[in-house]
Amino acid sequence: MASASKRKRTDEKATVLDFSKPWKSSDIVFLVENKRFHVHRNVLALWSPVFEAMFTSNFSEKKKGEIRLPGKKASSFKTLLLMIYPPSKEEITLHTWKDILELAHEYQIDSILRKCEDFIDDMMPCEGMDVVSTLILAQKYNLEF
Repeated sequence: MASASKRKRTDEKATVLDFSKPWKSSDIVFLVENKRFHVHRNVLALWSPVFEAMFTSNFSEKKKGEIRLPGKKASSFKTLLLMIYPPSKEEITLHTWKDILELAHEYQIDSILRKCEDFIDDMMPCEGMDVVSTLILAQKYNLEF
């Protein structure tokens, strides 16, 4: 009997979140590049004062069931969500760091901003990373490394 419960916990840990359908009481949908992300207001509000204000203040988004995020990349938004939701195993890469930095800054997610700083600090200088544009972005977002 114990082995069955251990197997179940192992299977649950292997679950990959895709956010494409309603799940476990998700209560808000973000529409990014015509892709829907079903998420939880409380989870986003815990991580981001911007989302917290969006869901609790007198913003129009407070009562909406679906919120459009124009000008964002669906793949980057999903990566941000995977960094927020447990078990957080999503890593910043050379292909994602700029978009993740922009989203983390916009939504004031300090822990992910720190991860971006650490990533830049570890990677600079390296092949595939433009030092000048990286320094410009670091200045724009007040990064320290």
